[in-house]
Amino acid sequence: ETEVFSSGEAFLTRANVSDVACIVLDIHLDGMSGIELSRRLNERGSTVPIIFITALDSAAVRKEATEAGCAAFLPKPVSGHDLVDMIKRTTLS
Repeated sequence: ETEVFSSGEAFLTRANVSDVACIVLDIHLDGMSGIELSRRLNERGSTVPIIFITALDSAAVRKEATEAGCAAFLPKPVSGHDLVDMIKRTTLS
């Protein structure tokens, strides 16, 4: 089952994050960034794996995503096959 949220703030209002298998998250969002959302989830003790995707692939962005605890990092454009493969690898490990 897949859920879509309009923003990081909207996701944070979700009642229970512990039943989420994986989060696919763009780094650049309106409002709170994906990296900030990841940090807030970490502060709450979340261990849900996060796959970051971004159009701005740079060493600095990768470092920031890694420090925020990303399970994987995919530059755009992302093929559907690569994304599904990464979700499977992330949720089965």
